[in-house]
Amino acid sequence: MAKTVRQIARELGSAAVESISTVTTLAAAGIGGWIGYDAAPDTWDGWQAVVAGIGGIAMALAADELVEPVMRPLRRLTNPHSTNLTTPHTSSGATSDGGDRTPPMSVLDGIDRVAEAACADAASQAAIDACQIDRGAVLLTERDRWQGYPDGTASFYLAPGAHLHYWRDTKDSDHYPRAEYTFVNSADDTPIEVTAMRQLRELLETHANHENADTCDGALQTV
Repeated sequence: MAKTVRQIARELGSAAVESISTVTTLAAAGIGGWIGYDAAPDTWDGWQAVVAGIGGIAMALAADELVEPVMRPLRRLTNPHSTNLTTPHTSSGATSDGGDRTPPMSVLDGIDRVAEAACADAASQAAIDACQIDRGAVLLTERDRWQGYPDGTASFYLAPGAHLHYWRDTKDSDHYPRAEYTFVNSADDTPIEVTAMRQLRELLETHANHENADTCDGALQTV
């Protein structure tokens, strides 16, 4: 029953988040169109509508870029397909997610716990930022499928010999940290930046073709 209530709440929250995003974009487009139309000289008969359209599109795109860092974690939080539901803490020394709440026995123990927390943080951040690629929030936004590392990077296992690598550059942008996802496979050490799910599918298909070709070559050599 509680899970059903949470599911309904997430669905309502997801609808509200998308509505806010849509209203913001439409409002920005309207403002941009009005500014463009008003700025166009009266002598540009017939071109004022074109200028207004360009202004509306430019303003809508700018607004989408500005609100995306805020909408991304909200989409992750209200994703109705996510199985990573929050559970209450237990009252014992261990937390409900398997962590240990007892005080560290030594400095090394404390370092190990911080490193473990850093890994969990990296995996969670990778799943949150993945909304910029997986806008449907059905695969890359699943936190449990990410493996985080103490340096803040994370990896997502895609298929045998292929995975997605995540890192966050906090010094790249004056406004907000830049997240980057790269495709890495066993046949090529050169990472390829991924910006869309369609591109990721094409990279996986290419990887599969190479794997099949290598398997055929190996079979022929044994004959």
